[in-house]
Amino acid sequence: MRQKINPCIHQITLRKPSPDKKGSCVALGFFDGVHIGHLALFDEARKHAAEQGAVFAVFTFRDCGDGTYKAGAPRLTEWNERLSLLREAGVERVYAADFESVATLSPEEFVEEVLIKRLDAVFAVCGFNFRFGHRAAADSSDLDRLMRAHGRGCHILPPTKQNGVTVSSSAIRAAIENGEIELANSMLGRPFTINFPVIHGKMLGRTIGVPTINQAFPFGFVVPRRGVYACRCDIDGEILGAVSNVGVRPTVEHTESVNCESHILDFDGWLYGRRIRVSFLHFLREERQFNSLDELIAQIQNDIDSAKSRLNLH
Repeated sequence: MRQKINPCIHQITLRKPSPDKKGSCVALGFFDGVHIGHLALFDEARKHAAEQGAVFAVFTFRDCGDGTYKAGAPRLTEWNERLSLLREAGVERVYAADFESVATLSPEEFVEEVLIKRLDAVFAVCGFNFRFGHRAAADSSDLDRLMRAHGRGCHILPPTKQNGVTVSSSAIRAAIENGEIELANSMLGRPFTINFPVIHGKMLGRTIGVPTINQAFPFGFVVPRRGVYACRCDIDGEILGAVSNVGVRPTVEHTESVNCESHILDFDGWLYGRRIRVSFLHFLREERQFNSLDELIAQIQNDIDSAKSRLNLH
């Protein structure tokens, strides 16, 4: 007797669909980063949803069961941030599956039990490199074949190119880790941004006239190349320039874990415990250890001047 299949899928409504819509047009993928390639896929899914009179939906995974995405790759976006970006893209409904509950399904079971029976998918849209089924046995052409076997439609999107480079989450991660922040931002279609709680540091910045906020990178999140960046911070909707150091503070502390320490220009408020959005715009220099505190202070002032110049704040 065939074992009953009961995948665990969480339904999240981002925009309330009109009641006359029937079925769903589903974009499939991890969508980490929600980059310009994903947005092109969403445009295609939205178009077919309108043609079919269906709900514009996304099928994705919150993680791979270990807090990370594909094969342990570090995340570009936290879950709530990803949902916010999907909402901005016009997605009406998100189906977030627990990875383990669908990991062993055959390609045929995934299409029949998940897409057809659970999601009532009348149309599916995926990227050229989409894989699914047990041990990623099937590819996008198999999805097209299986959907059509059920009398449903499918569209496979070709790669999105940016300056001759195929846009992908892995390419964006590599650019961020190499300090190529402008390249990463061009593929994301927006600045790479962190939104972590402000934690207590040693408050050395205040004693030298350069107050900073400290934010720790959570487990499994991509960490930019160590160094100093020109950034912008969002404080209650006010966008302010900042100079941020990603690293271990080798001159004054040499912490074990990498964090982001930002001096927000023309701001001296109290932000501990709050989540602050820091958007990375330009890589200024590598992190390095200085011989004295005075040498560090002089370099910080140079960094502030460089950041103001790159951000057009002079």
